Amino acid sequence: MNPLIKRLCWLLVLLFSPFSMAAVTVTDGYVAQKSADQSNGAAYMVIHNQGSSDITLVMVNSPVATKSNIYQFIERNGKKRKRLLNKGLLIKANSSVTLAPETLVIALMGSNQALNPGDMVKIRLNFDNNELLELDLPVK
Repeated sequence: MNPLIKRLCWLLVLLFSPFSMAAVTVTDGYVAQKSADQSNGAAYMVIHNQGSSDITLVMVNSPVATKSNIYQFIERNGKKRKRLLNKGLLIKANSSVTLAPETLVIALMGSNQALNPGDMVKIRLNFDNNELLELDLPVK
């Protein structure tokens, strides 16, 4: 086979393979406003998995927090409690998960920094498929 045609074929395979497209995207992301005397902040967003396999958000970090965790709010006996998602947050194939107040949250813990409207906060999302998203989210 002609070497040029062979290279072109490989290029087409790479361009149209599922590995060449980002399987995960984020929309509607923001960080909640907090004062300097509050030690914890919160980030919210919609995470879209456009891939054909389930993925799990396994780690979150941000320079504005010493520690970041993912929590789910559950209701027991009429009271809402937050539960740490030790194994991460599952996002099924071709679906989305919404992180919103009183449902799912990324807790940004250990910060003594005020987060004011208009500020931007860097957040890094690590998934079990080795995909990494680095976000700049506005404070609202």
